[in-house]
Amino acid sequence: MGAVLAKGKFTLKVAAMTARRSWQLTLDNGIKLNLGRGDTMKRLARFMELYPVLLQQAQTEGNRISYVDLRYDSGAAVGWEPAPAADTNQQQNQAQAEQQ
Repeated sequence: MGAVLAKGKFTLKVAAMTARRSWQLTLDNGIKLNLGRGDTMKRLARFMELYPVLLQQAQTEGNRISYVDLRYDSGAAVGWEPAPAADTNQQQNQAQAEQQ
């Protein structure tokens, strides 16, 4: 999982397995990923594909991604929270750096 995340310049902060054997990850930027019990690598790859779109939407709306629930077969549920002004600037700088 760490190698896949590293390709997107993410660092895994916490990996936890619930009592129901469901994977929950927390990234260094605070985003929580709910991967569920099966197809974890496929779901993680889906997050990597979705992240640029989610980041763009967060910047447009002045929000921050709180969590991404990837337990669905085709799609994800995203939780948003208001971004502090400093966080919004940091996301914009990160997005600009990724585009270069």
